Amino acid sequence: MVEGFPDVFIAPGPFPTRLAHIARSGWWAGEAAAATRGPRPAGVIARTRVTLLHLPSAALEGLGRDGPIAWRRLCGITTAHMGNAL
Repeated sequence: MVEGFPDVFIAPGPFPTRLAHIARSGWWAGEAAAATRGPRPAGVIARTRVTLLHLPSAALEGLGRDGPIAWRRLCGITTAHMGNAL
């Protein structure tokens, strides 16, 4: 995310959907679903006007195939997001 503040929501099992995090510039979303090819574990809704950059799944897969250092950094970003969530 380039600019703005989106709300990040989770739906933990049988419990109601909850606001888990208010993100800011530099935040990244979608990597967990892209890496696992599974459902998105969180929903993101703009709290303010938001400007985004988009990396298609094929480009993300190319990073994993062609750039192991980039893939490790992406894993670091994902781990940081999990830390925010916890």
